[in-house]
Amino acid sequence: MKQQFKVLLFLPFIFLSVYFFSLKSDAQPIRLWGTTINGGPTGAGEIFKIAEDGSGFQVVYNFQGTPTGTGTEPWGDLMLCSNGLIYGTDYSGGDSATGVIFSIDPITYNYIKVHDFHSLEGYLPYSGLIEASDHKLYGVTRDGGTLTDGVLYSMDPVNNSYNILHNFGSEGRWPQGKLLFIDSTNTLYGLCSGGGVYGYGVIFSYDISGGIYSELFDFNDTIGSGPEVSLLLGNDGKLYGNTYTGGANQCGVIFSYDMTTNTFSKLYDFVASTGKFPMASLIQANNGKLYGTTYSGGSNINYGVLFSYDLTDSTYTDLLNYNGFNGGANQGSLLKGSDGKIYGINYENEYIFSFDTNTNTQTILLQFNMSNGFQSPAGLIELTH
Repeated sequence: MKQQFKVLLFLPFIFLSVYFFSLKSDAQPIRLWGTTINGGPTGAGEIFKIAEDGSGFQVVYNFQGTPTGTGTEPWGDLMLCSNGLIYGTDYSGGDSATGVIFSIDPITYNYIKVHDFHSLEGYLPYSGLIEASDHKLYGVTRDGGTLTDGVLYSMDPVNNSYNILHNFGSEGRWPQGKLLFIDSTNTLYGLCSGGGVYGYGVIFSYDISGGIYSELFDFNDTIGSGPEVSLLLGNDGKLYGNTYTGGANQCGVIFSYDMTTNTFSKLYDFVASTGKFPMASLIQANNGKLYGTTYSGGSNINYGVLFSYDLTDSTYTDLLNYNGFNGGANQGSLLKGSDGKIYGINYENEYIFSFDTNTNTQTILLQFNMSNGFQSPAGLIELTH
């Protein structure tokens, strides 16, 4: 009887152990996916994935090393579409050597060239794609179109049909950052690095229901000029971004734009000694602060910084001053991981890193080299494949 009682007591522990082991087994590991524009077997860059702890680095596709073909030099961020495929853009390659849209299956790694860019329909895409509520993909090109200043386009992933929605010109030209889609208004938002009333760029919107392009705000040399990034939708419902140059010190600015009142606010003027010329888009971390990087400036002059901006008290902090050994000249956008850490690719020293916002420490996850790829102006995305 005692032995039977012991067995009965032990059975719940067995069931609990099996249950928790099952939970652990079902948990999906997180993978970071990204691209390089150089290196690898062809020397033309690659698509890769790596675990968030820096393990399991794997090249899933090598871009062609010829000026034409299936595409090369992926400058824009990758994105996961609702159809299960990853989509991206190449700055070069294709049948006109002016870029392509491509897809890759994250399970089979099957790569398909979806669209070739040509002069009159836009070419040289610097940025990646986004998916709107109609499940079409939207993007911009830096050049081309009927006015030669770039286009805003859509692509239907069902039949790969490509449509020009707007030709950029005097009301905003040379868009370089990724678009932002806001579902509640069915509207795309973006930035142009040139054009507008003063010639220094604009904030624009595009209503995908009515096909209406609107020039919302004109940058000038005093309040900031030449934005090359994507806009961020903040927790407070405002848009946030930065400009590459302009402002009080001609080093760029951080700004906000209230879509409800159509109000622009300059929040911070970059200073050379603590970071200047931001080329990467802002993100908002779990602590509510904005984080970004600069291409130059900082205590080591030429290598830039990783910074935070506290919206509650308007405090700017240069958290990490790059020196050429620990990185520098950052271009790619940062990613807020599901674990709360920040992830990115350092362009100067060619490595993947994580940044802990609790301790303000950087960890190098992988150092690139000629064989596994190097130089990435793009950011990372997070998948469970």
